[in-house]
Amino acid sequence: MRVQLVTMPWHPIDLPSLQVGLLHQLLRQVRPDDDVREFHGSLRWAEFLLERSGGRLRPGDYEAIGSDSIFDGLGDWVFSGVLYEDESWGVARLKEYAARRGLCIDTASDMRVHAAEFIAECATEVLAQEPDVVGFTSTFMQNVPSLALARELKRRRPGLTVVFGGSNCDGPMGHALHRNHPFVDHVVRGEGEYAFPALLRHLDAETPPADVPGLCWWEG
Repeated sequence: MRVQLVTMPWHPIDLPSLQVGLLHQLLRQVRPDDDVREFHGSLRWAEFLLERSGGRLRPGDYEAIGSDSIFDGLGDWVFSGVLYEDESWGVARLKEYAARRGLCIDTASDMRVHAAEFIAECATEVLAQEPDVVGFTSTFMQNVPSLALARELKRRRPGLTVVFGGSNCDGPMGHALHRNHPFVDHVVRGEGEYAFPALLRHLDAETPPADVPGLCWWEG
């Protein structure tokens, strides 16, 4: 089985993804015949912005949106127009919010115009590996960019299996994410070290994953 592990913006670009690293090593041990690869979308996004802006949007700007503005949700907003297929989605609301808060949104606005092209390029690169399963790990403001990529992947390859996990999927948050996004096949709402390999075994056997604890999946 070909498995692609994905971490999207806004993971800190100066830190490796602990979640991807641990899960990759685990799969090497328990499923040595699988072809497991990693896709670090956060690093690619920082590089993409630097290139597309002619050097104007720098790694420091990535950090300003991805970390410093976490309580204002600017990172989610940057990719929301791609997820909802509407360039104007949330623009008026954010401008009103920014005016009330005295918040500058110029950098986020400059980034947003590049988001659709970036998601398209990510989808092309991920699918070039011909994965059977794409697993996303999501924490803090990674939900919207991850969902935007997941939607594009399923649009291009409907038979692909998309799995979400991570802190943003814990408990009722994972159930809500799954219920509201039918292009996400499975959501792991707890520790992935057991659930993800167990899910892969069910996918191999084409059996319902009813015994995988904390897992959301679609019946039928």
